[in-house]
Order: sequence, then structure tokens, then C-alpha cells
Amino acid sequence: MLQCRCVLVTTSLLSCYCSKLPQGYSVIAKRMNNEMSPKDIIDSSVQAPEVQVARLEMMLEVTRAFNSTLDLNALLQSVIEVSTQLTDTEAGAVLLLVKKNGDFYFEMTKGHKQDQVEPIVVSFAGSMATWIVKNGEPLVIDDTQEEGHHFSEFDELAQVEIRAVLGVPLVFKEKIIGVIEVFNKHGQTGFSGDDIHTLNTLAGQAAAAIENTRFFEEKDRLDSVFNELQSPMSSIIGSSQVMLANPNIDAGDLRLGLERINREATRLAQMVSDFLDLTKIETGRIRMNKRMVDLSVLTQEVLDLFYPRSLEKKITLSLNIERPVPPIPADPHRLKQVIVNLIDNALQFNRQSGQVEVTLSCNQVRVQLSVRDTGKGIAPKELGLVFDKFYRGPDETDLGQGAGLGLAIAKKVIEAHGGDIWVQSEVGIGSNFTFSLPLLDSNGM
Repeated sequence: MLQCRCVLVTTSLLSCYCSKLPQGYSVIAKRMNNEMSPKDIIDSSVQAPEVQVARLEMMLEVTRAFNSTLDLNALLQSVIEVSTQLTDTEAGAVLLLVKKNGDFYFEMTKGHKQDQVEPIVVSFAGSMATWIVKNGEPLVIDDTQEEGHHFSEFDELAQVEIRAVLGVPLVFKEKIIGVIEVFNKHGQTGFSGDDIHTLNTLAGQAAAAIENTRFFEEKDRLDSVFNELQSPMSSIIGSSQVMLANPNIDAGDLRLGLERINREATRLAQMVSDFLDLTKIETGRIRMNKRMVDLSVLTQEVLDLFYPRSLEKKITLSLNIERPVPPIPADPHRLKQVIVNLIDNALQFNRQSGQVEVTLSCNQVRVQLSVRDTGKGIAPKELGLVFDKFYRGPDETDLGQGAGLGLAIAKKVIEAHGGDIWVQSEVGIGSNFTFSLPLLDSNGM
């Protein structure tokens, strides 16, 4: 699915620009305050050499500022702010493209230097950004009302009456990664060729900084995975060294060491398997081998695997089938992987003597499975993150369990079956993970 993330920032008058410049802009701020107006800096009608020098200095400082942060949200805010200032516009947006499951949409976040923002889904069809991405060139609309243009992202800019728009592609290594849009030129003039040139130049700097930030964010996630892999490896090596160093080790200690090695090797193998599975699913190298599956039987098989563990933790594990569930088209191996993950999590993060209830239900078009636990629950701010790859909650970090890939894989598998998966949770009460699948797939199977 190709999605875009958009951050909206509205700006005040251009004259307040100097007070908002990041640290290191002092040279330009002095030039702007003492030698020329902010308007002169960006006005193509001013051709004095000092204007060109100031513009060059500004671009150098912008580059430094963009590359000074590895926080994507902070970077996007900076890009928006500088874009609107340099083009003398009221508001702006950055829309970043993300490929996901072959579909297209925008995920737009709007606000001004907010710590917490909620994403807004905007239809990819009918957006100005779509035209820019497909054509790979800037687009200027000097009067949206006169020309009868209305694009889907405009609906999310309720606090701004969109009169004129300039948009340019974000290009990195000949690949379009998104779009910058600015809205409503101050004054009576329309967007000039210099505005387009300035925003294009800025977009090139921003695209490089964005990709750099994405690279380091992904590297941090991978570092987390590798650190998790190191933990069981260290345990295996340590246990084996102890046994090898003591030729007279008694049978009891030998068995404990072997059990520890087996446990850690199993955990390591599972983590590697999860990582490879997710990579294959994301790159389309795993096909779902569907056949008609009795979900009731499959679910009972999974519960049978977990009964010994539930007894050990004194957790009641039950299956509730509300009505007979007809066979569904699914890959039994992958679907079993999802159910195992959900029940495993429900047991792992449950309280002693708690409950895990698995419920199966269906209607005329869909079947639904839910796993409800009586654990600590998930904080509201975490709910939107639980299906992200490499995400691990506070409890998981403390317990040192997994690499944060299980739920991400579950989501990919369910979506590959044409289904949906979601979570409801209340802190102190527990969580309820649910997925639904169609009774028939797109081939009528």
C-alpha cells in the first residue's frame, strides 16, 4: 500500500521568520533584519548580489538544520516552516510516500510543533500530490476557485481557505518519495518562477534529509533486533563453556545446562524465523497456500499446545464457539501462526490465575476470532503501535521476550487473506485481539 504522511503547519507573517530560525541562522537573520526585508530575500524582482548571497547562505543553513536531527517529525516540521517562509505562503504540507500492499493512500498528520498528532487517512484518488507524483513535475494553481480545482488533501486543511497552491516532488536519487505543497501566496501576486525554483531546491535538500532520517530509524530498529539475537546467543555460549570447562559435571547440572541451551536456541530460532517471515511477506516472496480450513479444529489444535503452560501459570484457557463456523479458504500454516501468536501473548502478559478466552463467531459473509485476556492492558497511546514491526511494549522490554515482530506478521498474514485485525484494551482490565476473515475469497473459493 502506498501511503503518504502529511504534516501541516500554518505560519504567521513572514516578518517573524527570524525569531523562528533554528540555531545557526544568525548570519542570515542579521542580514534579513539589518540589510533587507524578508520579502527581498525571496522576491525574484530583487536581483542585487547580496540577495543571491543571502539566499545561498540560507540554503546552506537550511541544509545544516535539516541534517541536524534524526527525528522525522521534527524534520518535517522544519521542512514545512522553511518552505512556507521562503515562498511567502500561509501554510504548507509534506506528503511522504510509503508502499504498502499495492494500494495508495495518504496518511496526513497536521499540527504545529505538536508532540502528539493523530494521522488522517486521505484518499489517494483525486489528490494534487498524486498528479505531481505521476508526472514528476511541479504544479501551480493560482486560483483554485476560478479554475474549479478541488483536491482531496484540501478537505483536511479546514483552518485554511485554499486559494492558490504550489506543489513540487521530493526526489531522492531519481526516485520520487513524496511532495511538498505550499498554500496561498501572501499579497496579490501569484507564484513566480523563482518560487518554483526555490521550492524545488529546498525539496532536494529535504528529500535527502528525510531519506537519511529514515535510514537511521530503520538502522535503530535493526540494531534492536540484533541486540535481541545476541542475548540468547550469549546464554548458549555461556552455558556450553561452563559444561566444557567442567569434565566432572554431575548429571543434574548437565541437564540444567542443556535445557538452558535448548530453550535459548529455540528462542533464537523463532526470532530469526519471524524476521525472515516478515521480510518475505513484505517483499511478496511468500504466497498463501489456501485450502478450505476448519477454523474451529485449527483453533482447538493451538489451544491443546498451550494447555500445559496455562496450567503452570494457573490461567484458565477456554474456547467459545458461538455458532458452527463453516470452512474458510486460508493457508492453515500461516493462520495457525497468527492464532499461536495471539494466545502466546495473552498468556505471557496475563496475571497469575487470570483468564484467556478464545471466541469464534460468524455471520453470512465473515468469520471472526477474538482472544481476550485479563492482563495489564495496553495504554491508549500504545494501541496504534502494537502492529508496527519491531515494536515492543514496556513489559516485553523488561522480560526480554521476542523482537517485536509477531503482531506485525499477524497483521500481514490476515491482510493477505483479505481480512482485518484490531485490538481493544483497557489498562488494568485486559486486552481483546480480534481478526475477521471472509468466508469466500476473491476467487469465490
